[in-house]
Amino acid sequence: MSNKILFTVLCLVAMLTGFSQSYTVIQVIGDIEVNGNKLSRGTKLEADDELVFKSAGAKAAVLSNEKGRYVLQKEQQAASSSDIGYAISSLISPVRGKMSTRSGMLINKLDFESRFSKPFVWIGEQLSFEVSPASYPIGNDGFFFIRYQYNGETINKKLAGANDKFILNKSEFYSVDNQPIKPNTVTDMSLFYFTVSTKKAEKLTDITIFPMSMEEFTEVYELMKTDGEALSDEQVGEVMGSLYGNYSEENLSAALSQIKGE
Repeated sequence: MSNKILFTVLCLVAMLTGFSQSYTVIQVIGDIEVNGNKLSRGTKLEADDELVFKSAGAKAAVLSNEKGRYVLQKEQQAASSSDIGYAISSLISPVRGKMSTRSGMLINKLDFESRFSKPFVWIGEQLSFEVSPASYPIGNDGFFFIRYQYNGETINKKLAGANDKFILNKSEFYSVDNQPIKPNTVTDMSLFYFTVSTKKAEKLTDITIFPMSMEEFTEVYELMKTDGEALSDEQVGEVMGSLYGNYSEENLSAALSQIKGE
């Protein structure tokens, strides 16, 4: 009798260990390969799959219906070769909460450096930030602009302003000589404030932007859901923050309202 029980237990253990945890890719930053193919949104992964990180800083967000949402990324101290494969079990880490650009007026240079200390995701067409009208008047007295490098040229983009906010409009921002350009061709981005009376430009901070269209964000949102449930701003923000580093709460909330038809 005891031998039969032992045999049954061993069979159950064998069956359970045969089941491999699976994941669905939500979003990918950079270039990652699995089984010789480029990793992309919607790809199904098994726990024993090996990922090859082809670009520096590459990472991916994944969903397990059983265990939740995770981020896959290579540890900084890991080997730098782009041909080494890493088992998913050695890469996976849970989403660790959010890093957002919270509502709040930007008053001085330190505020700008703190607000843009990490790369941030820009969802949809428009992104805005509130500034102190006493420190940074917008209009006849001054304006904000962003300087970046494109195709070996220095491009200065004057930003719109309204109600003590400077505003980034994506279609205008990513265009040169009235022609659209690809965001991934833009490098070395910095934010400045120009004072009209002194004709001087003050560099406030370097910035890194990950632009995301509403179409792309909608696809990411749908892949994040489990059992079709609607997600809160905080749940989506946790993934955005873990994956990109930073996001605007107002920008994220507006994008989610558009998806949900609110």
